[in-house]
Order: sequence, then C-alpha cells, then structure tokens
Amino acid sequence: EVACVYRRSRSEMPANPHEVVQADEEGVKFELLTAPVGFVGEGGKVTGIKCVKMQLGEPDASGRRRPEPVPGSDFVVPADLVITAVGQKTDSSSLGGKIGLNKWNDIDVSKTMMTNVEGVFSAGDCQTGAATVVEAVGGARKAAVAMDQYLRGEAVVGITEPFNVARGKSIKEVDPAYLGDREKAARAKVPTIAPDERKHNFGEFELVFPADVAKKEAMRCLSCSCLDVNTCKLRQYSTDYKADLNRLGTGDYNHPILTDHPFITRDPNKCVLCANCVRICNEVMDVTALGLVNRGSETVVLPTLMRPLADTKCETCGQCISACPTGALLVKPALPKPGPFKTEAVATACPNCSIG
Repeated sequence: EVACVYRRSRSEMPANPHEVVQADEEGVKFELLTAPVGFVGEGGKVTGIKCVKMQLGEPDASGRRRPEPVPGSDFVVPADLVITAVGQKTDSSSLGGKIGLNKWNDIDVSKTMMTNVEGVFSAGDCQTGAATVVEAVGGARKAAVAMDQYLRGEAVVGITEPFNVARGKSIKEVDPAYLGDREKAARAKVPTIAPDERKHNFGEFELVFPADVAKKEAMRCLSCSCLDVNTCKLRQYSTDYKADLNRLGTGDYNHPILTDHPFITRDPNKCVLCANCVRICNEVMDVTALGLVNRGSETVVLPTLMRPLADTKCETCGQCISACPTGALLVKPALPKPGPFKTEAVATACPNCSIG
C-alpha cells in the first residue's frame, strides 16, 4: 500500500495532472491537506509519519493558497518506508566558498554563463535550480560557446539571442481570426499498460501512438513559425542592431493573410514597404501585377485594382519572392507541415514558366 502525503489540495498539486490520475489508477492513496511534521520509529526503524491537518488560507507568492495548520489535528500515518520528496537544492560544499552563489544557493553566472571566477563557467540544475533536461542542454550550449570564445582569446560575449516577435505569449492572446477555420482538436491520450499490471514493476508503461493517431496529433500543430525565419533580413538587422520592441512597438494593423494565388502566399503584416516586389515586377519583369495602395501608415502592397493576384498578369516567375527581404511573400508550401527548415541554395531551373 502506497500513500502520498501533501499539504495542499489536489488542485494545487505541482505534478502533471496525468501523473496524479495514473497514480490514482494504480491505487495510491492521497492524504491531502496533510503536512508531515516528524517521524515515529521503534528499534531503529520507522513505523509512521507524524502529520497535522491543514487548511488553505490566502494565496502565497506562487499564486497557490497558503496551507495553515489546524490546531489539535495531529495524527500518525503508519509506514514502514518513507520517501521524502520535498524539493531539491544545490550541494555547494565542494566549491570551497570560491564560486559565487545567488539567493537560492545556486551558482551565480553572468549572461555568458561565467561565474565570478574567470574561466569557470556553469550550467544545468546547479545554476538554474531544479529544471528540465532541455533547459540544462540549452544552458550548456550557451556555456560551450562562451568557453570557446574564452579559450580562443576572443571577447567573451556568449550567444547572441536572435530577434523574435510573436502574435502573443500564449494562444489566448492570438486573434482568433488569424487561426481561420482551423478546427480545435483535443490532445490524444497516450495509451498505457493496465494499472494492475504496471504497478508491480518499474518498466516503461506508456505505449506509443498508433500511426493514424500520431498523424492526427502532428496535424494539430499550427505551424505558427514564420517560414522565412532563417533568411529574413529584417530579423537579421533587428538582431544586429538590437531592436527593442518595448520602444518600437509592432503596429496596430492586422491584415488578413492572402492565399488566393495557387503558388504564392502574401502576408501584409510582415511587409516593410520596401517596394522591392513592386519595382522588380514593374521595372524588371514589365508585368505590373503589384502596386502600392493607400497612403502613410495605411499603405499596403496589393495586386492591380486590388484583384486576386491570380487574376492579374502575374506570370508566377517568383521574382517578387526572391526580392522580398521578409516573410511577406513566400512560395506556398506543398507540405501539410512546411517547417520552417534550414535549406541550401542549389543550381536549378524552374519549369513552371518560359523564363526557367
């Protein structure tokens, strides 16, 4: 029999909800609103946990309601084995007091991952506190770049964070119109071994999705990253010149993404009005399929007479796409999930039109 003693209610548990559900399925008993305060033992062996009942008060700094002990509610939970799971902290005893620590007793580093001791870098849980493997790998990559710069005798500046801008910090901040007619689909439940079987061993109990379910899960992805993220000149210059969105803002206009051409996608929201596409279409190709419409901050690039691009004299030569410095003009992807992918330029000829 296994019991989990927790000082708050089930809704405040920091564990992933599916882990709590799976533990419940395996017969784990939850002693909720119960705080362990000590142990009971006999003959050098534990026989129980001293506990006190709790009640939830006002929210604390984490946003969760603070547990408060109920006077006179002490009791003992019988046990012959106790596993404490009350958090983790960095053991800094081996550092000899030379490496600087922050207020959480984790190793303190600069943005280059270097400690207060020159040439000593740190990353991972001992620097961030208990976190994920992904965060540890990311920190190690930053540290490795800075270490390489240090060993080469270069200025230690670390990794330059690329400029990024998003439609919102979460899906809740994104305008529903941007998602169009995308159907909202729930996450598929990962199949598992039956609780009565998995609770008797420590083997892997989560199974893999069948092929059809895996494909449906992949199609839930919104593919919201810009397809020009790896080659966008605006992003490159914004990174180089350290553009600050807090100062510059992003503008108030929200234009629809235009997909009325069989091979070209147009996103006026990413247009910087450089007019490269207009000039190459008019002056080089002599087609005049695109032009500047309106004035001032309301100016946009649109096809002739604001018709669908496919209804103009557009020859689908792709010159406008090649001249666009951002992701405002892109080749319409043929793949259901188009990336973005890092690609290499190769010599080739397009057979779509007579130009090649």
